Amino acid sequence: RRLQERVEELFALYEISQALSSVMGSDEQYGAILAVIARVMDARRVSLLMLDEKERVLKMKSALGIPAPVIDSIRVDITGDTISARAFRTGEAILTEDIDTHGRFGRNKRLRYTTPTFMVVPLKTQDNVFGILSVSEPTSGRQYSEDDMKLMVTVGGPIAENYENLLLYREVLEKNRIQKEVEIMRNIQQRILPKSFPKYVGLDIAGASLPAKEVGGDFYDFIPIDERK
Repeated sequence: RRLQERVEELFALYEISQALSSVMGSDEQYGAILAVIARVMDARRVSLLMLDEKERVLKMKSALGIPAPVIDSIRVDITGDTISARAFRTGEAILTEDIDTHGRFGRNKRLRYTTPTFMVVPLKTQDNVFGILSVSEPTSGRQYSEDDMKLMVTVGGPIAENYENLLLYREVLEKNRIQKEVEIMRNIQQRILPKSFPKYVGLDIAGASLPAKEVGGDFYDFIPIDERK
């Protein structure tokens, strides 16, 4: 039986690696990953919560077994005492036999769990924690084990690396967009500066604008007052 479980675990890791090779950050990608986890863990509920850097809360990125309106409304304060917040802050996976009444984490009031066992795994790379993966409500009624949690930690690594790559990719796109806008502004600025200079006997007039960076704030022009000035 253990050999069969091991084969299923390896096949699950292969399926997840295939899903991670699809379009980064897509709903289909996350959905495929959660479907594999739900099958292997025999779970009715699986969810990914990612950190919103601006609001400093965890938001549900994707989930199975949770109504859509609830998914959109979930906000987890990372400074709170919930099991998700604790796993995110410590970067340590947590396995509990009763999520709803666990003494350290308080009672869950929003998501009514029908079975008590629960796993939550931080999604982290070497330097950063990006979110958490939670798995709960096995359909068979069994308790999750330390081996189950180790498998989820193994699964969480590639998910976190993929998400980090997504953030880096978006950062590069944003930098490229800003650079393109700066170049447009620089071209506009250069076009509105005078291309020719007034000519007067005994007087040479010239001008140039050399910004310290891509775009400067200086502007010059020549305004004739009369034929001699």
